[in-house]
Amino acid sequence: MGKSDKKLKSKKSRLILLIAAILVVVGAGAGVYFGYILPHTKKTDTSAGSTDKATTAYQEKLKQDQDKVTKLVNAGDAQSIDQATQLVNTNVTTAQATGDDRQIVDAQLAKASFMMDIGQAQQALDTVLLPLNDKYGNNNTYKYDIYGSLARAYREIGDTAKADSYFNQIPSEGWN
Repeated sequence: MGKSDKKLKSKKSRLILLIAAILVVVGAGAGVYFGYILPHTKKTDTSAGSTDKATTAYQEKLKQDQDKVTKLVNAGDAQSIDQATQLVNTNVTTAQATGDDRQIVDAQLAKASFMMDIGQAQQALDTVLLPLNDKYGNNNTYKYDIYGSLARAYREIGDTAKADSYFNQIPSEGWN
């Protein structure tokens, strides 16, 4: 191997390491965003004037309940996790009873986030996120929220290819 071949190989190695470092930083940033910021943001859909009082009240209650769930998960004991599970499941049942798609999607995404927080990413995929994507994944109002949660879940189970696939489908204007 000549001197120029060794230099080229060294440059390739450094470039690969740089790309890997960038991917790790981007992945960590996405994990923080999807794991903490996104589940804790207030969601409103103003595209069809749907910010009526009932929806706003529901969203406020869901945010308060998500904050309670976060505190319970952080406590970490079995009783706290059981209380958090009951609260999350009650929110899903309440949302389903309204028939309001926005409420249903928000409650299901909150449930999936909770499941991932307690180490059940695969179960979140199987029982919440994939069925949610089947039902609402073609709806532009909800699909990017769902894709974000799918990306987080796949990253948590170690399937970075699928995680990146969903993450890359989220338009960049959604990050402003």
